[in-house]
Amino acid sequence: MQVLPPPYEASSPTTSSPSSSRVLGHQRSRPLPSAPRRSSAWEHSVSALDTLPRRLSEETPVGARSRLREPLPRPPSPAASDETTPPSYVQATPNVPVPLVQSMLSTSTDLARLSHVAQLLSCVIPRQPLIKGSVVYPLSFTGRTLVSTLADMLSQYVHVSPCFSASESLLLHAARALALNMARSLQTQLFLHEADWEDQPMSDDVGGVYMLYSDRTHTDKASPPQVAMPGLSAELFVSTPWDTIALSPVAAAAAASVPSHDLPSGLFTPLTRCYSPTCSHTEGTCYAPSCARTKRMLLCTLEEPRETVDTVAAAAWVETVPAALVASLPREEVKRQNAIYEFVQKEEAFLQDLDLLRQWEERLRQRSTQASVGLLNDAPLPGEALESFVRDVFGLVAPLQVHIQAFVDRLLERQREEAPVVQHIADVIVRAALEWSNAYTVYVAHYPIALARFKAEVAGNARLRRFVDDCRRDPAAQRHALDQFLFRPPARLQRYHLHLESIAKYTPPDNEETETLALALSIVDEQCRRAQIGVEESETQLHLRHLASQLEPKRPEVLVDLNLRHPQRRVLLETPLFRWPDNFEFEWTEMRGILLDNYMVVAKLKSDEGGAARDAPAKLVYSKRPIPLPCLDAGGFRDPPVGRSSVGRRLLPTDVHGMYPFSVWHRFRPAQVWTLYAPSEEVRQVWRQALSRSATNDPASGPLVRCDCSGDMFHPPIASPSTFLPWRDAPGVVDLTCTASWLGPSGEKLLAIGTSDGVWIGHQAQPTTLRKVLHVRHVTQCAVLAPYHRFLVLADRTLIAYDLEALVPSGASVPSLAPLRLSHAREVQFFAMGELDGRPYLVYAKRKATETSVRVMVPVTSVASERQPASLTGLHLLHKFYVYPEATHIQCSARVLFVSTPRAMFSYSLEDQELVPFPAARQRDERGQALLRQWDNAHPLGAFAVRDLGWLVCFDRGGMYVDGNGQLVQPEQAFTWEAPAQRVLYHKGYVLAGYTSCIEVREAHTGRLAQILVGRDLRLLSRQDAAAESQLSACPVPTMVELRKSSDRRDVPRVMALVPRDTPST
Repeated sequence: MQVLPPPYEASSPTTSSPSSSRVLGHQRSRPLPSAPRRSSAWEHSVSALDTLPRRLSEETPVGARSRLREPLPRPPSPAASDETTPPSYVQATPNVPVPLVQSMLSTSTDLARLSHVAQLLSCVIPRQPLIKGSVVYPLSFTGRTLVSTLADMLSQYVHVSPCFSASESLLLHAARALALNMARSLQTQLFLHEADWEDQPMSDDVGGVYMLYSDRTHTDKASPPQVAMPGLSAELFVSTPWDTIALSPVAAAAAASVPSHDLPSGLFTPLTRCYSPTCSHTEGTCYAPSCARTKRMLLCTLEEPRETVDTVAAAAWVETVPAALVASLPREEVKRQNAIYEFVQKEEAFLQDLDLLRQWEERLRQRSTQASVGLLNDAPLPGEALESFVRDVFGLVAPLQVHIQAFVDRLLERQREEAPVVQHIADVIVRAALEWSNAYTVYVAHYPIALARFKAEVAGNARLRRFVDDCRRDPAAQRHALDQFLFRPPARLQRYHLHLESIAKYTPPDNEETETLALALSIVDEQCRRAQIGVEESETQLHLRHLASQLEPKRPEVLVDLNLRHPQRRVLLETPLFRWPDNFEFEWTEMRGILLDNYMVVAKLKSDEGGAARDAPAKLVYSKRPIPLPCLDAGGFRDPPVGRSSVGRRLLPTDVHGMYPFSVWHRFRPAQVWTLYAPSEEVRQVWRQALSRSATNDPASGPLVRCDCSGDMFHPPIASPSTFLPWRDAPGVVDLTCTASWLGPSGEKLLAIGTSDGVWIGHQAQPTTLRKVLHVRHVTQCAVLAPYHRFLVLADRTLIAYDLEALVPSGASVPSLAPLRLSHAREVQFFAMGELDGRPYLVYAKRKATETSVRVMVPVTSVASERQPASLTGLHLLHKFYVYPEATHIQCSARVLFVSTPRAMFSYSLEDQELVPFPAARQRDERGQALLRQWDNAHPLGAFAVRDLGWLVCFDRGGMYVDGNGQLVQPEQAFTWEAPAQRVLYHKGYVLAGYTSCIEVREAHTGRLAQILVGRDLRLLSRQDAAAESQLSACPVPTMVELRKSSDRRDVPRVMALVPRDTPST
């Protein structure tokens, strides 16, 4: 690194000979086989000397340039390279001989020598004018700058050195600890000192101002002032082919200008090389227990006792300044300075607690990933469990620590600049409060969740509990538990108000700080208010999670997915309620009434059993199916109370004089009535108000909304019923039977409505555009065959194909085609459409006396020409099979047809031409077999493809998931409709079930209830002809008919389209 006098070059901490002056020259005689791997950086370093004379000649005085004209002895270099030459950097020595720089390039560097560290630090550390005690010190730096510079040097050195193999996480923490110890060693030898020569220990903060002893001449009045030096920000070290470390050209040129006298001496043992002569030449682990390559050095550094805040109360401000200064100040100002000093000290202690949390997080990761040497191989949390735990418990500490670190630095800078009497501090607090606002409030709001996760993991994990005990024994923790440190940010945010009030109390009213302190108080109070709202939401989520772990059904058939872990779920009311004694009971039964924002649940606290775990939560068992709020009705709130003497009293509270009844029931299952008893009239009225509010709430969270598509177009005529004969229909009274939707030639959404006397077509959600285009009777089904521009209508059990151009003219010069009859008269019961190998096909059922004939037809087209495209001419029979006794519904998929009958569902393979029951009659799972027996009399309605689960088979009772072989999957996920379904549809991940009073919407993947649409005389009009989303319809929209009041207060059937809530209104 430098040309040192012989006494300094005589010793080396490595195994080299004492007589060798350079490690580089000593090891040239035995090059290693791995030398070519590190030759690149060395070649660049040596080749940079080509351009060194020209650059240095421009930077040196004229008198010294004559020495630079002499030719330089070139070191052996295999090839030349174009590396950037050293920049201009002249410090104390004006003349920098090129041979000296060349010599330093070829000399090994060892940061274990304090002399090498000091010489390189003199040109690397940046210096600038800093203020301390209202005095400006040029060429000074803080302890934070010094430690950061030394840590960067050590990190570069360890990365380049072949003697170290430290991991990134260990190096990140060990580098600063080593740098702080190294800085204190340099301070003890007066290589650097406090700018005001105070005897203060070196610390890694911005509170102290330091200077190099060699820069003392720049503070003399006689010398020209030099106030700042930028330092270096380049790569300092390169590896050589001989397993040593040398300076880079930039560092060598800068270090050559540093005088070599008055440098500190000594060795820094954690960085010394191993005593084993073969340590740095082997790829494996060294056998020496104290070798740096085993990471023991870094680990020991991490495990050293850390500095902590003393448990004894820190000295007050009056004890840190001269007594004469205290006597010269007013009494109120002394109290103000004490308050400011205490505030800064508490903030420093808070920052140390956050640092300790981060250190424990790293220690937990090291134990779990087995990255540290010497620790017990007992991973507390392995794999994904570790990441989840760290994310929930420690995840928000790092962002807050960054803001608190910056705040403490600004406080110490202000304290240092205005010492000993700090006049302005409110502006620093306001700036910090505005910066940490989001980080603080998010942490405080998340704290209940973090604490609950921490306690739950510790209670059930003995290894993690042992780790927490080790953290408590850490001297820096002062015997405090880890959860107490997690509570430090919420407590600190509330303490800011008291600190600011104390400072404002002793601040004169006419001081400019008064207004700024008031602003800081308002900001902190607002943050506390926002954090409290977040805490309440987190506690609600925790309570819901607790309920999710407590609630369980008494029987499988009453199981309901309450979706308690949804982030928007809320508990509206929860109180104890009582049930009248049954025939076999003689005492009141205490129940728990829980009113959620989606369900009402009445459960009973399960008695503790001997086999239950000690820390397991008590179970809440519900024996009756929870009622969704849209289906919930209540009454009986004015019934007289029941006296206690009517029944046993042992389970009644002592202050209860009567029980106040009220009833709740399912709107679509009125036979199930719950009669509950409140312990007081006040509790009963609370339930009445809560149930009333829940009934009037608009279900704005549902995925679908109704869109009126017909208005009053089907308004019945205003006439007396006696005007017409009883056996004749009144004119204008129609029955809405079916709908079909598609996209027009210009992309407009079109809707066709089939009725008992014709077909109407118009724009979707625009009732005034509806026009009657077909005058046919008894229309039961319609669809669009888009590839052939045909509109299929099933009227009076006859299937006819109409030309779309004739029904909805597009304005193009395309001739209309005549209607085409696709079946014989009165033989088609219903039809469905699908796709096979990219071509459409049609399936229709022909009803006979004791059976149903199902026919699979493919379109027959004419030959296309240049003037006219191919057109539909008829249907060709592809497959034919029979179903007994009758088919009620058919759905088409790519290779399979699903045929529903009144008692069972069958699947027909188009390839194997085999008709088999679906689901299979024999199940491998006992739970699946029991579910099939339970639903033996259920009427099948359809099957829909669900990703990753197979098929969702729907019955009038509920739905179950079946794989391709007909075997039930996840029987516990089977669900039951809230009302008996009459028709089901699938639309964009949701399955819709229609009933006369409601339309039920559930998530197809989970079966979870998503929405209930309530109305009068509801019917689903759309048909689900495809087992998945239909590719034949470019715009599938589920529709229903609903009876609503018109402007003249008469009942009018209206066609409603169910569109996603985020769809723009048309």
